[in-house]
Amino acid sequence: MEKKIGFIGCGNMGKAILGGLIASGQVLPGQIWVYTPSPDKVAALHDQYGINAAQSAQEVAQVADIVFGAVKPGIMVKVLSEISSSLNKDSLVVSIAAGVTLDQLARALGHDRKIIRAMPNPPALVNAGMTSV
Repeated sequence: MEKKIGFIGCGNMGKAILGGLIASGQVLPGQIWVYTPSPDKVAALHDQYGINAAQSAQEVAQVADIVFGAVKPGIMVKVLSEISSSLNKDSLVVSIAAGVTLDQLARALGHDRKIIRAMPNPPALVNAGMTSV
């Protein structure tokens, strides 16, 4: 079974991860759903990569097996709280927001969720980075 991957938010680091997944050949564009509040940005990502453009963060949460929270740290907890009821029970949530603790993520999502904090570094923007998990 192919995993479905979702991105809620897709700034520089999110786009670097998305591009790296596709460039690896391990993930096909059709396996990826992206939502950002900017329809123009989602359309541009669709045009560039061929990914699925989601209409809401909840849609990403409902569809994806792995959900990347790639929003600014200041809104991460709020966004995750809003999608928590839409997530599948076995979904994995990966936060790339600096400074947001696992405890904060667990409180937003529920303590029974699978959650990972990942910290990509800036060279990830050119597929030359490392990520601490």
